[in-house]
Amino acid sequence: MQAQSQFNMRAIQASWKKLGDIVYFHPIASKKEYDPMVSLMNSMLDAMADDEDHPLSD
Repeated sequence: MQAQSQFNMRAIQASWKKLGDIVYFHPIASKKEYDPMVSLMNSMLDAMADDEDHPLSD
């Protein structure tokens, strides 16, 4: 008997796909790949600033 997941994996997969169309997430294998990911992280942090109610701050 397989345990039911509390997560809607189809919804997660669809959301992940949509996000992946905007920002390509993949394992970082080089400095060339590292820098854009750090830039993305910094941009996200800047967008949230000190706003604890920002949707990305969860």
